[in-house]
Amino acid sequence: MIKLIKSLYFSERFFYALFGFAALFLLSYWAKPIYPYIWLMVIAFVVIVFAEIVALFKTNGLSGDRVLAEKFSNSDENEVIINLASKYSFNTEIEVIDEIPIQFQKRDFLKKISISAKEETSFTYLLRPVERGVYTFGSLNCYVKFGLKLTKRRFKFNKDQSVKVYPSFIQMKKYDFLAMDRRVTMTGLKKVRRIGHTMEFEQIKEYVFLDSNKQRIQTK
Repeated sequence: MIKLIKSLYFSERFFYALFGFAALFLLSYWAKPIYPYIWLMVIAFVVIVFAEIVALFKTNGLSGDRVLAEKFSNSDENEVIINLASKYSFNTEIEVIDEIPIQFQKRDFLKKISISAKEETSFTYLLRPVERGVYTFGSLNCYVKFGLKLTKRRFKFNKDQSVKVYPSFIQMKKYDFLAMDRRVTMTGLKKVRRIGHTMEFEQIKEYVFLDSNKQRIQTK
């Protein structure tokens, strides 16, 4: 029961409806004929809220996971992957609030997605650290709602998940690729033969007797 209470939340629509009922009851002070109809609306509202709660809590209907790289690269965009899988037999809407490490000073992360019954989905977002160290994520909070969306159930995953931030190895890899491309380009250059700087012969002809006679005649 305590677990249910901790994970049960009411949406803005729920409180708007309560405000509307209060206004109608106030109006019924002057328009008495509408008073019984207001109570019928209240009863229907309570039934709908109760049905939503039962549907959301009758099964452990959502699983989620935050996937991080083994290490983050400082001063670069690093990818965070969120995987979600619905076990509900009806379509739901999920509000995802990830507790990003305190170093980013970001408290407004919110992602709304719709997921069909028995469906899996994922999305990514980017984080850019500016200093080295250990970054610790809080909980991955997922608020599930459906129907009139008067209530929602919270699921929590991957609490206190950490990742280490190292110097910008992404940029270092880019420089390595550039150096590699330069070496490949240099090996592809045409080598020019400089005469007199090698002991190798380009070609060797067989000895012919007439060639030696011609050479003696030219020297005379």
